[in-house]
Amino acid sequence: MNEKTKRLLLIAVCAAAGLFILVYVGYQLYMFKSSPVKTETALEKTVYETIDTKAFFVRDESYIQTKGSGTIVPLITDGMRVAKGDTVAVLFKDDDSARDFKRVKEVEDAITYYKSLKNRVGVQTTDLSSLEKRIDSSCASYISALQSGDVNSLSKYRDILKESVTARQLATGGAISVDEKLESLEKELASLNKKTSGYTGITAGNPGYYISSTDGYENAVKYDEATDYTVEMINELLSSSPDKNKSVMGKLVDSFNWYVLCNIPTTKVTSFKTDGKVKILIPNSSVQSIEAKFIKVNDNSDGKTAIILCGNEMNEVIANLRLEDIQLVINEYKGFRIDNRAIREVDGEQGVYVLVGNIVKFRKINIVYAAADYSIVNNVENESGQLRMYDEVITEGTDLFDGKVVS
Repeated sequence: MNEKTKRLLLIAVCAAAGLFILVYVGYQLYMFKSSPVKTETALEKTVYETIDTKAFFVRDESYIQTKGSGTIVPLITDGMRVAKGDTVAVLFKDDDSARDFKRVKEVEDAITYYKSLKNRVGVQTTDLSSLEKRIDSSCASYISALQSGDVNSLSKYRDILKESVTARQLATGGAISVDEKLESLEKELASLNKKTSGYTGITAGNPGYYISSTDGYENAVKYDEATDYTVEMINELLSSSPDKNKSVMGKLVDSFNWYVLCNIPTTKVTSFKTDGKVKILIPNSSVQSIEAKFIKVNDNSDGKTAIILCGNEMNEVIANLRLEDIQLVINEYKGFRIDNRAIREVDGEQGVYVLVGNIVKFRKINIVYAAADYSIVNNVENESGQLRMYDEVITEGTDLFDGKVVS
């Protein structure tokens, strides 16, 4: 190849490279001007403005004392009301006996279920829609309990789901044979009953709400002095260690009312009204939220004020609350949660651009709460052109205007 040919080839290569660069840059500019937008669906959300603090829950508790030691099997759910003399649990000498006792109860429940199922075989129903709704509802409840950490409700929702699916199978003519399962369960029950050893019943010495466990803080606060706790006393309480008593077999909560002791910034005290209701969020508990009454303000020190809340709701989870990270709700905002990048001002109106098909439309908004990254917006009554549920809000896009066609 001579020198002339080499030069011509080099010029051709450089020209091709230059053309490629020009085409590439042009394409990028075109894509920048007409790039597809990014959207988020407008959905309703509830956002809370809160005070974060640590709290101590006080109940009017008394220990259930009993002689001997061993393994306890509760017979009722924590937080249930019992009468004096009710048997609340049984005490076994060893873990194996307790395990057999629990299994007996499980097998008895299973036998009852399969006998009920056997009696329904052949029973038809045409109302499939209600059965399918039950399946959907129980499935959603199970998933919700799983996501929230409400492990105490999982078995209940699982059983409801199983029952609903079985009912639908029967309704559509499905064949279900339970004889072999019943025979197996009855043999297991007979074997367990032979092995089951004696146990000691544990009874309630007085009426109250039963709690099967103790945490060592039962005597940390005298119940009739709980409303007098100061900032310093609450701080000491929150940093104290439990005093475990190994000779007790649970406890009873004798009074309906329980107290929440906590310190909050003094500047926030005016956010609450005496005797007013306060929503308490408990992120690390499956109870999620409870309500209590704001009953008392005590001393203030170093910018903190001691406050006392009182509640009377009781269930299995609330019965076991003690040292908890809580959030006291000051305000509650409900509306569409919008990314702040999407908010614009057009002709003096705050709003967002939405994508309707491939057409850009402007929707007005009314901001009720603004955070660093997002805002909660709602609609002004009887005003047109506002953001609606399920609108596709444009969060990223260039050169947007009402009526623009997005390719």
